[in-house]
Amino acid sequence: MSKNSVKVVLVEDTVGTRTLYRDLLENHGYLAFDAENGEEGLTLINNVKPDLILLDLLLPRMNGFEVLKKIRDTESTKNIPVIIISALHSESAKQTALLLGANLYLVKESLSTAQILESVDSFLAARTHLRKK
Repeated sequence: MSKNSVKVVLVEDTVGTRTLYRDLLENHGYLAFDAENGEEGLTLINNVKPDLILLDLLLPRMNGFEVLKKIRDTESTKNIPVIIISALHSESAKQTALLLGANLYLVKESLSTAQILESVDSFLAARTHLRKK
């Protein structure tokens, strides 16, 4: 699977952050799709069937916990890796997200773009490796 055919959906309500992450992904060869709220994100995920999802938790219309639960409850999306990127740094938010099926929980305030890219690359490399088996 070449990088430029890998689809990543980003669900983030803050325009500047969404643009930063989308540009980062696209500049590194990924196909990036973005949504600004939970409902739009869920629709996009169901339509695009991405290889990876980057999901904020504090979203309008439907929060990230609800989106994550629906992703995991839907047969066609339940196995898509989800990386939470949130401003919530409480242990309870992290534990809730992981219990709902998040694959990784990253806190925005201590996160660099290099760390985001490294996380995306490693999840997608692992997923590609598993498909080859």
